[in-house]
Amino acid sequence: MPPLLRSPLALAGSRSLSSSALVAPVVAGLLASPVGVSLRVGCCVGADALAVVSALAWGGAARLSVFAAFGVGGAGACSLSAVQPVAAAVRAGASVRFLAGGPLSLPLAARLWRRSCAVVRGAGALVLFDPGAGSLAVAGFAVAQALPVVAFAAGAPGSPRGCAGGWVAAHLVGVPCWLWAPLAIQPPLFVLAAGAGVGGAGSD
Repeated sequence: MPPLLRSPLALAGSRSLSSSALVAPVVAGLLASPVGVSLRVGCCVGADALAVVSALAWGGAARLSVFAAFGVGGAGACSLSAVQPVAAAVRAGASVRFLAGGPLSLPLAARLWRRSCAVVRGAGALVLFDPGAGSLAVAGFAVAQALPVVAFAAGAPGSPRGCAGGWVAAHLVGVPCWLWAPLAIQPPLFVLAAGAGVGGAGSD
């Protein structure tokens, strides 16, 4: 693994993603790495659910940690909750932390944000898929924790919330991506070599 990124890796992204085409190759590449990467992911539909399903399909349950804002059996879930993929993760033996955003007495928005922060805390980097405003807010939290942020998207995403810098074209597990270079440390060229290793959660 390049020195820039270290395991475990937090995964997050758009709730609107409906195809695994963007997520599955990256998740498979990360889990196939010889360094034994572990993944942390949230509980929403879209990128979170696709990452969970992709990791389970690869046989990576032992290296998957899922953070759910709802309780066991879907208590407190909403239309944004990926209840069935999380249940599948439990059955497969993945580590699943229910009520990761706090008790059900908290407002849903607060639980989702706290859940996302829990995914990022303890991670070595944040990997985003087609990030929108919600994901970029979490990216801002990750940058504040001095964590690298990588994004997979057709074009350069917006800036992480509250952060100055720029996205630099890079590759991760052989897949083109964007790497956030904070203004304070932005070098002339900040690239992860394709195939040189791996590096890589709110959602939108």
